[in-house]
Amino acid sequence: MRKIYNYFRNTLQGKIIIYFFTTILLSNIITFFVVSPIINKMISKNGKNLILLLKEFHGIKFLILSISFIICVTSLCFISTIVVKEIKKITKAMNEVAEGNFDIYLQTKEKDEIAQLIFHFNEMTKKLKNTAYIQKDFVNNISHELKTPIASIQGFAKILKNNNLKDKDREEYINIIIDESKRLENLSSNILRISKLENQDVLENQSKFSLDENIRKSILLLQNKWIEKNIDFNLNLPKTYYYGDEELFIQVWTNIIENAIKFSNENTQIKINIEKSIDLIKVYIEDEGIGMTDEVKEYIFDKFYQEDNSRGSKGYGLGLAIVKRIVELSNGKIDVESEVNKGSRFIISLRMD
Repeated sequence: MRKIYNYFRNTLQGKIIIYFFTTILLSNIITFFVVSPIINKMISKNGKNLILLLKEFHGIKFLILSISFIICVTSLCFISTIVVKEIKKITKAMNEVAEGNFDIYLQTKEKDEIAQLIFHFNEMTKKLKNTAYIQKDFVNNISHELKTPIASIQGFAKILKNNNLKDKDREEYINIIIDESKRLENLSSNILRISKLENQDVLENQSKFSLDENIRKSILLLQNKWIEKNIDFNLNLPKTYYYGDEELFIQVWTNIIENAIKFSNENTQIKINIEKSIDLIKVYIEDEGIGMTDEVKEYIFDKFYQEDNSRGSKGYGLGLAIVKRIVELSNGKIDVESEVNKGSRFIISLRMD
């Protein structure tokens, strides 16, 4: 009984059936009470022959049907107006969204299909508003990141025009220009990479490769950086094969390990372990660095997010955003565990489909 009640109470189809049935019932009740006195009067008349009685009956029947039809049409017009009114409200709101207004929010007390449509419309506008904000923030951050090295290059290039500049200073300024140029190159490469990944639904160049060798190769690519800080690696990498994009996973390990090196103290250790089960691979990358607060952990995978908001000395905040997107495209998941001054541990979970 409860299911039947919910069907007629909370679905548009059920409501239409109830409205239509009620309309028919009311129309018949009204016509019955209107026409019944006429029928009784006819029957009470003596001397009426059968033919005349039948003619009058057919006329009365036509009258009953006409009155019923008028009442049904009027009621259905009223009911359809209520339904169409909600649809027009949604249509108007959608036109507002098409014009770029994402602050639209529709309210309803019903629980039928139109209410579900309104709910999903509100969810859509909320996501569109968030996306628009992210895009605006993304453009603003890119503008800021580009201005900083460009201003530095322009400034030192002007200084180099001074003929009285010492050779030592000249060499220092040239090296700064070279470093800033590399920063611009890395930034543009990362922007193109994250843009391409965010517009992909699947990875294209997938093949079976050795995941453990993939990680070792990434470590070697960063050799100069970890040797400079005298960092040791504790590796537990059993032979592991995975089906995915080998080149993109080089970026995953390189970005995470580079961060581990960057935020580790000298003479410390980085541990990398692979754990395998029947359908899951887990890679743990753990450092003994400065760690993170809960706030940083919450936003660490967002584009351009940096703990100290100092842009330049610690990168652009795109590396981990790229990592997260690659892992997601691989139907995997990435988590982070960290405590301040106790290091961080990244956990990458990959399904073996």
